[in-house]
Amino acid sequence: MVKLICGMLTANRSLFDTACSILARRFGEIDFISETIPFDSTTYYNEELGEPLYRRFVSFRRLILPDSLLETKIFSNQIEIALSCSGKRRINLDPGILTKNSIILASTKENPFRLYLGKGIYGELTLAFVKGGFATYPWTYPDFRKDVTKDILAKIRKIYLNQRKMVSVQFKM
Repeated sequence: MVKLICGMLTANRSLFDTACSILARRFGEIDFISETIPFDSTTYYNEELGEPLYRRFVSFRRLILPDSLLETKIFSNQIEIALSCSGKRRINLDPGILTKNSIILASTKENPFRLYLGKGIYGELTLAFVKGGFATYPWTYPDFRKDVTKDILAKIRKIYLNQRKMVSVQFKM
């Protein structure tokens, strides 16, 4: 079992709460919501989403099977469409899975470093946990290279590891 995470990106901060509400109805209780941080790593999303842009991360208490990432991305795409205006997205949702050793994000964009999961969705090994910290790859998104993002993801990883410990203790009893 792995931990479902979702990165959210928008110029309209009220959409964070709206997206969280919709995601929680589908995936269960949210157990972590990061602080809102400025997103200034790229201007790629500015024309569509507006500016200035803000980033937030959430994770969900209920652990999921790794192969759930495909359907999770399809659902997040549906949320983006439902919250769009005049054919433009107003929020970008980046679901992923966090394991003990890595973070894998879902994407609709093909690249040589992404594996096809099916139905137009790809999985990307974005970060690896090595020697006590997150290591990047040449293709890792610029904002995932930042310490503030790695610190947020390390907090979520700690929650996940504690959950795994609790499950392990329950099975031993």
